[in-house]
Amino acid sequence: MSTVLIKVNEDECIGCGNCLKVCPVGVYKIVEGRSRPVNEDKCILCRACITHCPKNCIEIGFRASPTLARLYEE
Repeated sequence: MSTVLIKVNEDECIGCGNCLKVCPVGVYKIVEGRSRPVNEDKCILCRACITHCPKNCIEIGFRASPTLARLYEE
């Protein structure tokens, strides 16, 4: 599982495809008229998708690693 977490606010996304066009590694697809990250593990954190999104509805963050998650549970 990728540690990169990409969120697209589906209520705000207009399905313009800008993220698809500028992503150098093919993270996004348009599904049901909205952008969806389908290959998060390929993300190189270039933030081109965020820069080119006219609705500012893309966020990039990180998932906690399983080891880190266990530490928080204890």
